[in-house]
Amino acid sequence: MSKHCAEVPVPKVYGYSSGLHSERNALPFIAEQYINAPPLSDVWPTYAEPEKEVVGRRVAELIVRLGEIRFDRLGGMAPDGTLAPTVEGAKLATSPRKEPFVLCHNDLQARNILMDGTEMAGVIDWEFAGAYPLSALNSDGFEALEIVDGASQEECLAWTSRISTLVVEIARERAWAERDVRLLESGGDPELQAVRVEMMPV
Repeated sequence: MSKHCAEVPVPKVYGYSSGLHSERNALPFIAEQYINAPPLSDVWPTYAEPEKEVVGRRVAELIVRLGEIRFDRLGGMAPDGTLAPTVEGAKLATSPRKEPFVLCHNDLQARNILMDGTEMAGVIDWEFAGAYPLSALNSDGFEALEIVDGASQEECLAWTSRISTLVVEIARERAWAERDVRLLESGGDPELQAVRVEMMPV
């Protein structure tokens, strides 16, 4: 990520192992930089409305930037080059639409974005990332806060909608092809989405 998309803040990786080619029963691990910053889910309630708009736009810009990282095939980001089970499962979809493969984080939630004020200090937990159809990029929407009651649920739904609107606006500002914008808005291939839910249950 740091080589191909330097504007997306990610921790430096110092070492890793998939566990596949290590001694028997070895567990996979990753050793990475510690970023001393709170998650967005913790600080969102402290923001005033103008600050929420700024942060919402930052998130939307991140999503659009990921959509500009293109690949020529479906695939996972496993360090050893193997495809993750989710990707193998996604290949079972019988009628995927013809669309670009882009970098999807696949666990982009408020707890995985670290904040320094209204600036992103780091985006973490990339273990499910991979090259997926463009329509899957924002198919679930982005939840900016944890839902703890009716009021927070209402606010979360409102900001999920607002950020999705910003994603489309920013894509158009960056001169995306209208076909790609429509794919971004489409919510994803239902069959592929069903496979992803099976492979990555909540």
